[in-house]
Amino acid sequence: MSLLFESIACIDGKLQNLAYHEERMSMSRSDVLGLSNEIFLDTIDVPKESMKGLWKCRVSYRETIEEIEFRKYKSAEPRFFRLINSEISYAYKFEDRSELDALFKKRGSSDDIIIVVDGFITDTSYGNLLFKDGNKWITPEQPLLQGTMRASLLDSGRISPEKITVSDLMDFSAFMMINALNPFDENRALPIERIRD
Repeated sequence: MSLLFESIACIDGKLQNLAYHEERMSMSRSDVLGLSNEIFLDTIDVPKESMKGLWKCRVSYRETIEEIEFRKYKSAEPRFFRLINSEISYAYKFEDRSELDALFKKRGSSDDIIIVVDGFITDTSYGNLLFKDGNKWITPEQPLLQGTMRASLLDSGRISPEKITVSDLMDFSAFMMINALNPFDENRALPIERIRD
């Protein structure tokens, strides 16, 4: 079985949103491996060289943590997205991303994809989605993966979930990809016309 993993933002030596990452790890270990004991991430030692700036802390695990790796992070900031229909299921963050990678290869001249399942908008290849509706931000009700940044934004009331179909897209003015390393920031929003079918 492929390893599970978490990608955690490390900003100036501080690991972000640990409670949400621990919650997802506990759910994954329970559902996939039948385990009920928790893994705590606050024991991770941040290397000296990762004490300044934004770093990606990748934690690979099964029954226990098997590897921790820190890498300097710079967002690719995709500008155009292509809609791709699929029946993919990716409810757990497995290191085996072969199905997602195969979909990503269909992006054509776009930078990334937006995956459509049964007519409903889900996620990009690397993150959850938000859509601007007037003064509020909406996220697809059923993403492929329950992201940690998405969960924290839902809990804080900054976004709300709704079912979004392809035909709904033009009702929005802008959209944004979010994940653990790409937080909510209206400056990152793109016009809805950047989505291609």
